[in-house]
Amino acid sequence: MKLYILTEGFAFTGYGHVARCLAIAKSFRNLGIEVTFIVNGDENVRSQLHDFPLIASDWPREYPALQRHLSVADFLLVDSYLAPKNVYDDLAARVPMAIFIDDYNRLDYPAGIIVNGTVGAEAIPYDFKPRRLYLLGGDFVILRDAFKHLPRRSEISEEITRVLVTFGGTDPLNVTPRVLRLLTTFFPTWEKTVVLGAAFSDVRTVESLADSRTKLLRNLTADEMRDAMMTCDLAISAAGQTINELAATGLPSVVFKVAGNQTYNIAGWKKYGFIDAYLDATAEWDDSQLCDALRSLASADVRRRMSLRGQESMDGCGPDRLAKRVLRLFAIEQLSLRPAADEDASRLFELANDALVRQNSFSTKTIAWDEHRAWFARLLADEGRRLYVFFVKNEFLGQVRFDSDGWRDAVISISLASAFRGWGLASVVLQKAVAAIRHEHAALQHINAYVKPANVASRLAFEKAGFRPAECERADSLKFIYSYA
Repeated sequence: MKLYILTEGFAFTGYGHVARCLAIAKSFRNLGIEVTFIVNGDENVRSQLHDFPLIASDWPREYPALQRHLSVADFLLVDSYLAPKNVYDDLAARVPMAIFIDDYNRLDYPAGIIVNGTVGAEAIPYDFKPRRLYLLGGDFVILRDAFKHLPRRSEISEEITRVLVTFGGTDPLNVTPRVLRLLTTFFPTWEKTVVLGAAFSDVRTVESLADSRTKLLRNLTADEMRDAMMTCDLAISAAGQTINELAATGLPSVVFKVAGNQTYNIAGWKKYGFIDAYLDATAEWDDSQLCDALRSLASADVRRRMSLRGQESMDGCGPDRLAKRVLRLFAIEQLSLRPAADEDASRLFELANDALVRQNSFSTKTIAWDEHRAWFARLLADEGRRLYVFFVKNEFLGQVRFDSDGWRDAVISISLASAFRGWGLASVVLQKAVAAIRHEHAALQHINAYVKPANVASRLAFEKAGFRPAECERADSLKFIYSYA
């Protein structure tokens, strides 16, 4: 299956859209999806996306020319501040499932999945129209790989000695020079690490303000930015996506609102307790406000609490969570089943000899083709057995088999193809199967499932599908029973 990601990235706007789309792309690829980028951007984009196919295009203007590509797409993801609504509408009409990354309710999005991973996004007044799924809030924060699964910050310094200053790729309000001037004047003993984005234009002023305790860094990689955060005691930052990375590293922070769309992000992080103070750079502010905010964090206990709240709130699983939700929804919409036929012998043979299937089976030996072929022929002819095969579109998903003596009770088994594991589909397949077999055999009352104790995924799937644990007569397994009400 294929996902096309449409986004943008320029030195003068920054590459935040590209960075978060890259994190999302990796999660989809890990689940077996082919990902292609279509990017309206400059030459720097190619180096960031070197692991993925890339089509360079001013797609908000040229999207009709992309129809050849989009006609084969199963999913489309759009992350843009530039594309107008009519482009979104047209793009969404071309694919089975569209995903829109949002930050501040920018558009009246067409039918599809609207994702806003801003902490506090639940408070944004979306219209919640039909045929739209809204995935909002901290569970869907998109972190770059470098900021995933970080260890807890081991210690918080009793005194602040090192401060990080970062205002994104452009710093459009030119806050950096003013902050640096204040730090060198009022906190001269602090070591200052100042990160300047690729499109920051007032470099000479910053260089003129730097003292012997100031280190200027430009164009940091994600790993380098993470390391800079991990080695400082405090950050002064814009209140955009960087807050999420600061929280992931557990770095206590004073933030500036530099754009209107950051209001909910700030409110969300204040609610979580990671932010105590913020300044509004879109309005008038004076040096005393920043000094007061910095001094309010002098206590190591205060910073320790903030650090803990930040890291507790960021598990780094937002992209994975998004990919699994999207794929599961798509699969459910496209799911079909039918009784197995002779034409399925080969695909079922491959599935039966899959390493994980053999590991979870009660007989773990490899199955020979002749043995499988004879078994399959007997199964198709046996009125006491029924095997369903499942597909997502035209791709083989897996099988569910029932064995019964008289069709009052039956025993069920399930196996899914490796390409669809991790999508959360086992319980859905089981529910479809138990409904289908009851439709064929109205007298059926109970279905029994036997699972190896170590097979946690199957245990959870059966329980989620409505099977309940039961006392088992077999020493080598756990038993679950589904009863038709």
